[in-house]
Amino acid sequence: MDVISCRRFTKEVAMKVIAKWKRACAWSLVAGLSVMQPATAAAADVTVLVNGSFNAYPPWMDDWSPEFSAIANTFGYPPIQFRWFDNEAVYPPFYGGIFNGAFALASFLNGIGGDNLNLIAHSHGGNVVKIASYYLSRPFRHLIHLGTPVNWDLYPLGGYAYSFCQVSSYTDYVQFGGSSPWQVGNFGYEQYLAARFFFDAGEAAFNGDWDLFAYYMAEGAYHEAQANYWWLSTKLEWYAANYMFGGESHGDLHEPPVWYAIRNQCALN
Repeated sequence: MDVISCRRFTKEVAMKVIAKWKRACAWSLVAGLSVMQPATAAAADVTVLVNGSFNAYPPWMDDWSPEFSAIANTFGYPPIQFRWFDNEAVYPPFYGGIFNGAFALASFLNGIGGDNLNLIAHSHGGNVVKIASYYLSRPFRHLIHLGTPVNWDLYPLGGYAYSFCQVSSYTDYVQFGGSSPWQVGNFGYEQYLAARFFFDAGEAAFNGDWDLFAYYMAEGAYHEAQANYWWLSTKLEWYAANYMFGGESHGDLHEPPVWYAIRNQCALN
């Protein structure tokens, strides 16, 4: 049985929607971009790091960070830092900045060399990559998303990836908050119903009505399961190999312990 369902659409439909968005936002399509070129790089391989929302200069992407070193040691050369600037990162869901970053990323990736292209993106940087993939003329060798919100308002991967990993943490509330209002709202509604039925079950038990208690408990359990479905819908990527951690925070997902736990399956496969 599938854990979650996913709305499907054709690539042609998605391209039309993106084109409409691009025309409507033509005045603001110039995204800020800063790229650090590696000192040396294998001619047939290039790895690009992509930041998430709020901070275009996160410490984990700096070349002195342990995260940068762990990634460089894995691939055998230092990665390139691509930075997109989310000027609309004030109130969710930040879609304007994500699309602007995607157009800039696609232009950048189409212009760099190398036969094998690896992308490592944190948080909404993964959604930037997915939208950019509709404009790429090359596939991904390894695509790794760290804590990327699976947002049903945005688009799935439009290009091809030989290896696509989605790394999440069940307790990552930031990842959950970056999903669509529809997903967040349904989770909240199901949690409310579950709490209401569990409360009614407690009252029934207090009054000694065990048949009513059993009914309310069953209803509460059902709605709690539905809430869990919506929670997981923000974390499990339909088209990727999913790796779920238990207690890590949003920022933990780009740190070396997580990287070393998933690199054999996601970066060296």
